[in-house]
Amino acid sequence: TWAAVDDVMQEASLVMWRKLDQLQNDDEFLPWAKVIVRFEFLKARRTTARDRHWFSDEVFDLLADSESESGTADDEVLA
Repeated sequence: TWAAVDDVMQEASLVMWRKLDQLQNDDEFLPWAKVIVRFEFLKARRTTARDRHWFSDEVFDLLADSESESGTADDEVLA
């Protein structure tokens, strides 16, 4: 989700601020930043993979179809 992307980028930014003194040369910033973003992404993936409530796209499609057929979810929001 886009919220997850925002979270990863925010965490990566915090790590970069904390480790900025380790950067030797300004020309090396982009490769250095890419490595940090990559590791933050992998950390987020590990966290998400451990979540037992992670459903496939097919399950979400089935849930969306069943709600639209019954009409209860939309009716409750509008009431």
